[in-house]
Amino acid sequence: MIRRPAVANSFYPADPTTLRRTLSQLLSPLREEKNRVQARGGLVPHAGYVYSRKTAGKVYSLLHIPHTVVLLGPNHFVLGPAIATFTSGSWETPLGPVRINAHLAQALTAACPQIIDDPEAHAAEHAIEVQLPFLQYLRPDVTFVPILARQVHALPAVPRPPAPHHRVGTGACAVLARAHPRPTW
Repeated sequence: MIRRPAVANSFYPADPTTLRRTLSQLLSPLREEKNRVQARGGLVPHAGYVYSRKTAGKVYSLLHIPHTVVLLGPNHFVLGPAIATFTSGSWETPLGPVRINAHLAQALTAACPQIIDDPEAHAAEHAIEVQLPFLQYLRPDVTFVPILARQVHALPAVPRPPAPHHRVGTGACAVLARAHPRPTW
């Protein structure tokens, strides 16, 4: 299944040349690869680039991007299950397709039955989509696993890592698209 861009031209440039130029500016100064942080996770904003560009650019300019990235984001439209993933196919951006790491996505759904494969929950959502151009620009061969959650506290703890034959490379970096905190009033 291919997910088409839902917010290109409203949250970020739809023209590939303009998008590359924008990313180049946002990621400047870009650390040399050897000096980037090999983080297990990061927290980046998920708004349109007009609002979030400086912070997102700064975070991504500091990170080494591994081959596979797990992107967690809030489900703004409350569509689908409490926790939804997309276990196969790719997502299109103006820079081209980004392939889902089906092996890891399926291993996560097997290890955590609360994570449901539901591509429709992702159809109009922007939180994960706006991260992909940054990842593609920095690592053109990147693969990813998208996970939407209605509420952050709904995310399950994986009781143990998936079986060794489900490991991907040396591991995945979880980059969190900022989740909205639950109001306390």
